[in-house]
Amino acid sequence: MPPTAERRRRVLILPAWYPRVENPVHGIFVRDQARAISAGHDVAVLFLEPGGPLGPGTLEVTDEVDEGVRTVRIRVPHGALRKVRLVAGLLRGLRRLRADGFRADVIHAHVFTLGAVAVVLGRLLGAPVVVSEHYSVFPRRLASRTDLVLARLAFSGAELVVPVSESLRRAIEAYGLHARFRVMPNPVDTGLFAARPAAAAARTPPRLVVVGSLVPIKGVDRLLNALGALAARGRAVDLDIVGDGPERSNYEALAASLGLSDRVVFHGTRPRAEVAGLMREADLLVQPSSSETLSCVVLEAQVSGLPVVASDVGGIPEVVGSGAGLLVPAGDADALAGAIEEVLEHPERFDSAAIAGAARERFGAASIAARWDELYAEAEAVRRRRGSPA
Repeated sequence: MPPTAERRRRVLILPAWYPRVENPVHGIFVRDQARAISAGHDVAVLFLEPGGPLGPGTLEVTDEVDEGVRTVRIRVPHGALRKVRLVAGLLRGLRRLRADGFRADVIHAHVFTLGAVAVVLGRLLGAPVVVSEHYSVFPRRLASRTDLVLARLAFSGAELVVPVSESLRRAIEAYGLHARFRVMPNPVDTGLFAARPAAAAARTPPRLVVVGSLVPIKGVDRLLNALGALAARGRAVDLDIVGDGPERSNYEALAASLGLSDRVVFHGTRPRAEVAGLMREADLLVQPSSSETLSCVVLEAQVSGLPVVASDVGGIPEVVGSGAGLLVPAGDADALAGAIEEVLEHPERFDSAAIAGAARERFGAASIAARWDELYAEAEAVRRRRGSPA
């Protein structure tokens, strides 16, 4: 149930990542969450956007409504004084919001680096702080000493810390970091991602789709090798690869060497509406990554009614249950090929309408927004128990 007018809050979102002109998909899940929350609350996003070498002391400020959410962007130039300019940018953004009467009831940071800042602001403003955590440095064991100092400050100071999966929570705790954890997945735009009509004709050959950056951790080379193995067994499939990155030319060469050039389409980075369309045209999503905190792509595919073949890593097993797809060991191209073949040979085991319905119920924006309303109320209660400054 959406929040009532009496419970409407002013929520200040401080993201470490957010879509921008140079990278329109970076942190797009944060914007999705902001949009979902804005259905029941007054939301403002304050994004300290990395910038190029601007003039001395220069901060570029934009204030716009982005996808229905007020978004103040402070473009902070690189350089020796960047940290000082980050503080100046943050203060400028807060002054702009305060001038319009926006005083945060809740501060919602995305990842610990901004969480540490949010904790300081929360103490100054008397507002509870929640930190959404998505960062893969924890499961990949890449957190630096500086990361851990900031994470400890953020997680101990926040009223609630909200990882996107139980797997990520465990990875955080493995560093000896503790907090009031509540797990919450990212939402899916169910107006954009939707299942194809039940009467749609089956495709021959079947069509697969993979979505992600073309970097080694995403495992597209393993997928291509798996398709090469299927082709050698006489199983023809088509593949749409959506995304770009430094390995693209290597993967194109690999596809050619495997005789797959006429079966594989490299689309590059595409607008989300096109990604949603490609999912509706596909029979199966493959997610062959070696590490994932959760995988928004898997959630979007399920809302689109697609079964999923994915690596058994991170939070993926928490969202791909029986009847929704198959899991394989990360890095095993033979197992990947076998799972793809099994799904394609037994489509009756994977009911598209059931997959889509369950995913909409679990990951749809309205459901996620209602759960956030409960967490904000809990954060306020924790704040009261801790004692607010006068």
